[in-house]
Amino acid sequence: MKRRLFSSLGVALGLLVPGCAHEAASRPGATVSRPTSGPLTLAPYASPSGFLVLMPPDPKLEHRTQQTLGGPVQTEIAEARGYVASVSILPELAVQTMDAKSLLRTAESTSVKELRAKLLGSKEITGDGLPGREFIADGPGGRVAGRLLLGGAQLYSLMATYPADAPAPIEVNEFLGSFRRANPQ
Repeated sequence: MKRRLFSSLGVALGLLVPGCAHEAASRPGATVSRPTSGPLTLAPYASPSGFLVLMPPDPKLEHRTQQTLGGPVQTEIAEARGYVASVSILPELAVQTMDAKSLLRTAESTSVKELRAKLLGSKEITGDGLPGREFIADGPGGRVAGRLLLGGAQLYSLMATYPADAPAPIEVNEFLGSFRRANPQ
């Protein structure tokens, strides 16, 4: 799931920088996958880049850099059992040329499209004092609940996958609602 979600975020970030749509379109498509089954507990996770979230224990951490025409996008991704928390540092060009609402809408629609999912609902939110979007989408591997938050040049993404034929597990809502910046500015 981590690669698929990162791929969709990479595409979204490429589209956020003018002139990068052709690069983004060449990336392979993505699908969502179901998390492993079994009891799930959430534990505090402190990201090296400065955010806190409750997620399944022992997430795999990965750092990536994607080159775009607007400059490099550095992304930190933590993934465990169908839960993904990430932060991407956007090029200044993207932040300067798009307002927060447009940037968040673009990131949301591109993520849903690349996950080959159907958007079921979406709304504007605020999380930890940051503007954001919350969405629910159905994809080939299940339902995806996600939040995108924008703090300056930092795009935070939280996504969790669960079976589409059931309501969101309480852990999904706890995960999405637990996001905090360690040092808000």
